[in-house]
Amino acid sequence: MRIRIGAVAVIACAMTAAGCMLFTGPKSHPTTLSVTSDTLIAVVRQSGDITWTQFTLPVSIHNGYSAPLTVDFCLVSVNAAHGGVVWAPICALQSSTALPSVAPGATATFQWPVDATLSGPGAPKWESLTLGGAYQVRLVIDAETAVLSNVFVINASTVAIR
Repeated sequence: MRIRIGAVAVIACAMTAAGCMLFTGPKSHPTTLSVTSDTLIAVVRQSGDITWTQFTLPVSIHNGYSAPLTVDFCLVSVNAAHGGVVWAPICALQSSTALPSVAPGATATFQWPVDATLSGPGAPKWESLTLGGAYQVRLVIDAETAVLSNVFVINASTVAIR
């Protein structure tokens, strides 16, 4: 009789621990977003009272879902590493062009352009006091899900325009 009670107690504790880990553990996303270069070079241009930057985000997206994943560049932002949004594209009404998608279990690469005003009139603005630093890309998947990339560094290269 003692062995049965002990076995039932051990099983109950194991089920409780497994249940807690299952529902309260960290959530993993079936989608991964990676910036494929650790360091990006941003070109900074200045003309009159306007300073702006341009660079490309080389990203890789793996779709771990069982359905195709639609990728909308208008739902992308650049965030300070472990911080808030510093840049997001300005998107007009969607055209009739179909959005790219990533097949279930597949990985696709994209080259996303970033153009931002650092000072002076113009938009979108780079909402950080500096351009150089550590950042992450954020992609909204749906109303409840967004994924963050690995951390990458931006270095600035200044070009003067007359």
